[in-house]
Amino acid sequence: MLSKLPVQIGTAFALSAFAVSLGSGLVAHAEPSQVLIRSVVVLIGATAIGRVFGHCVRTTLVEHIGALTAEQPLPEPIPVPTTVEDRGAAKATEVQRESP
Repeated sequence: MLSKLPVQIGTAFALSAFAVSLGSGLVAHAEPSQVLIRSVVVLIGATAIGRVFGHCVRTTLVEHIGALTAEQPLPEPIPVPTTVEDRGAAKATEVQRESP
């Protein structure tokens, strides 16, 4: 899950920067070919910056989760009956517990 985080953050950052670059270039009434070339350069640069930021975020999250689980380990999972046979065995166990 966390292995794709830098790519996802980099992509989101790059597409946002690309959209802002296109919008601001067109609002400034610049030549469309110039706007597109500049926006592609911004897209490439923002992808690199976003991936570096994504790696920093991933490292921070991994360290934080590791420290948190070292201090407070996760409890063992409680088995939940999922089949009819399991439910029948669980009811039989409950009946045995209730009757003295």
